[in-house]
Amino acid sequence: MHKKLELKTLDDYRDLAQSSDVSVGNCVNQTGFFKYPLEDYQDSQAHSAIVDDILGIDVINTEKGLRKKAQEFQGPGTVESWSAALHEGTLTWVGLNPAQLQTPYAELLELIEELEPQKNDHFIDLGAGYGRMGVLIGQLYPDCDFTGFEMAGERVDVGNHSYEKLGFKNAHLFQQNIASDTFELPVADNYFIYDFGNLPDMKKLIAKLEALADEKRKFTVIARGRGINSLIQQTAPWLSVESKKFRHSVFYHYS
Repeated sequence: MHKKLELKTLDDYRDLAQSSDVSVGNCVNQTGFFKYPLEDYQDSQAHSAIVDDILGIDVINTEKGLRKKAQEFQGPGTVESWSAALHEGTLTWVGLNPAQLQTPYAELLELIEELEPQKNDHFIDLGAGYGRMGVLIGQLYPDCDFTGFEMAGERVDVGNHSYEKLGFKNAHLFQQNIASDTFELPVADNYFIYDFGNLPDMKKLIAKLEALADEKRKFTVIARGRGINSLIQQTAPWLSVESKKFRHSVFYHYS
């Protein structure tokens, strides 16, 4: 029997994170642990950072390590140049404020709930970061499967370690350059895409989705970010026939 937690404010979550007897299992089993009002986006980001801390997902130090490694390679630089130096010329947002790097848990949960997942649904996150989506699928939807692809192996290692600690069997992260010509996009029911890279890379990914559509596959693309949504609307009319805006994302249903 899990002890009922009263989690209503950021201070409640901060107190929980600092508690000496905090039980991760007790936390994640609480109804509403991952929910938080999205009216104040900075607060929802702060809530997610505290949840990461409770779950042992060390985003801050991992990102500091990536930035330090990039600076050792090339000295002063930018998000673009540091990313390219570490990750085969791709844009992995090394040096970005960690709070901006990932979508808040509460927002991701709303997106998942809007999809009304069915048993055996497969979710793929293309540019998964530390795998927050996988935490939600692994904990709340054990009858579904999650696969996350992320170019930065350091993030993949941290995310997979958290999945192992939480005992997930249905969530996995893989280090992968999703823009690579050799990458074969697996079949799934739902694909989450962000402004993960530069324009040519995003075009390659849309082409991979179109190849699945040519095979008469049915799927939903959840696109977050101005760049990727603009690209879909301009270059992929086959995908934008049935679409719906939801908060900061757009749902594209292909059937």
